[in-house]
Amino acid sequence: MSHGREDAVSRVPTHGRFWASVVLCAIALGGCSTSGPVQPTGVGTAAKLAFIVQPSNAAAGAGITPAMQVAVQDAQGNTVTTATTSITVAIGTNPASGTLAGTTTVAAVNGVATFSNLSIDKAGTGYTLTASATGLTGATSSAFNIGVGAAAKLVFTVQPSTAAAGAAITPAVQVAVQDAQGNTVTTATTSITLAIGTNPASGTLSGTTTVAAVNGVATFSTLSLNTAGTGYTLTATATGLTGATSNAFNVVAPVSAGAHQTISAGFTHTCGVTSSGAAYCWGDNYYGELGNGTTTTSTAPVAVSGGLTFAAVSAGEGHSCGITRSGAAYCWGYNLS
Repeated sequence: MSHGREDAVSRVPTHGRFWASVVLCAIALGGCSTSGPVQPTGVGTAAKLAFIVQPSNAAAGAGITPAMQVAVQDAQGNTVTTATTSITVAIGTNPASGTLAGTTTVAAVNGVATFSNLSIDKAGTGYTLTASATGLTGATSSAFNIGVGAAAKLVFTVQPSTAAAGAAITPAVQVAVQDAQGNTVTTATTSITLAIGTNPASGTLSGTTTVAAVNGVATFSTLSLNTAGTGYTLTATATGLTGATSNAFNVVAPVSAGAHQTISAGFTHTCGVTSSGAAYCWGDNYYGELGNGTTTTSTAPVAVSGGLTFAAVSAGEGHSCGITRSGAAYCWGYNLS
């Protein structure tokens, strides 16, 4: 009789009802387990990965925050909370050839892997990340951007070249303001100062030696050294930034009348080699046939860049070629393919 059973249960003291519940649990479920994660009813087997916290915009070298999260899901998009799968992220779309740093493989906890220390070193627009795991369909993140970090250092982006004593160093020396990862800080207008570093011949640096950066780059177009020497360097400094030292370069003796041992006349320019093997060219420079890294015409002889020792040079129509004393051939100027 149902009424009699209900009356009987209602007469059981409260503490007795608790123990009755335990007995019912044991009978219905074969025991009441309290260990290990239990998959929610209705969730299928692990099938795919999904970014549930997408990567955000960040500065180069800085951590991407908030931490990205990738979930293990079933085919219907439910998180498989029992999954402890190891998930690996990598760069997908890579607009600036950046490198992903940090812990890139993380085991899921309750079905979700959290990547808390990832960063990318190169500034660029439209990066994506991919997530992969064995046996599961991978995922691709939304696009995000990496910006330039704070100004940190100076870098010579156009090194000083061989020049004649007293003549301008060409092409113009350039120094960039960069962040710690080597990205140019294009908003920087920092004043940068150049000076002689290594000074093998007690030379003096002339020209405008302090220049304000434009779009993050300072251009020094009037520099010259007055004394011939081998192995000069320049240093670059600016307040609050790590300085830089240039590559070594040479300053050769200026050319005087009759100094050339051999001379070759081309269509609109002439080249010659001194007794010491230094090559000089002068005249039209529309195609770079003077060999000094510019296209500026010069009526005075300018040193051919590179510091090579030539046995002979030959001037052509819009180009020049030379043979070094070791037998190596070099050409510069017009290069129609």
